Amino acid sequence: MLNNMVFMKVSHHVVFISFLCSEVALLRSCNDKLYLLQIDVLAEGQEVINRVLGFHRLEELREVVVGLGLQAVRVHMEGNATYVFLPRNTKKSKDLLCLLGVGDATTLSTGCCLQSWEQVQVSLLEKHICRSMKMGISFYSMLLFWHDNQDGESWALRSVFVVEGCLLVCIENLLCFSSLADDSRPPYYTLDSRCQIENIVEIGIEVNNRRCLTLILNNVPSGSISSTEEIGIVTKPEEINAKVLRWKLKWFSEETLLKFVAVLKAIHLGLTTSELPVKHIS
Repeated sequence: MLNNMVFMKVSHHVVFISFLCSEVALLRSCNDKLYLLQIDVLAEGQEVINRVLGFHRLEELREVVVGLGLQAVRVHMEGNATYVFLPRNTKKSKDLLCLLGVGDATTLSTGCCLQSWEQVQVSLLEKHICRSMKMGISFYSMLLFWHDNQDGESWALRSVFVVEGCLLVCIENLLCFSSLADDSRPPYYTLDSRCQIENIVEIGIEVNNRRCLTLILNNVPSGSISSTEEIGIVTKPEEINAKVLRWKLKWFSEETLLKFVAVLKAIHLGLTTSELPVKHIS
């Protein structure tokens, strides 16, 4: 059984389960039946099965589409049932693929097609946000994001990219993951926030929650940023209404957080020849 994944169900373009609220477990029985179970977490941390969200035979599996970094997996079943899983880390993604019988070419289920949407996502990022990425993507991950310009204390699901010395926080339209582009739909990527990595002043890693960190940013433009801007251009401070900001990033695994910190430190050192301070905060 594979559990603790974020999940969306899409059928006839209607979302039945909120992907921010639904924890699920996927169970495969000895006779190759798949049960999708909604998991509730009680106040004391105990996990209980709430209800059965879906039931299929493994032979009904028709297509599996994986995204950048295995962050999203879309599963198409016979009869137009479609599920999008956000497994939160690479290991759970690989476990999910193995459970579905598509872990590698030797275990690929009969009648099932395994596809990658990575290059499509890269092309959509260039189309909607970056225009050109000569050096490619240095880092990508989904996470929970908060900054001190937004109202309230709620976290938002976002996708973070490190591209050519720039840190991009984007809204990813996961309902359209693995679907063909349609000009009548909202763009797949929408820019939420952006900063040059050289403008990061400090990284703070929380002592009590090793999956949370805070970025202190300087000379960050206030207000919205046009997605048509070239990400490689550094705007002069006198040309913008710049301010110091705080971004909080909550990761789904400590390993991903540490990789992100390592990438930022390396790029910051190359751009400024100075070490990016990393502190442990309470």
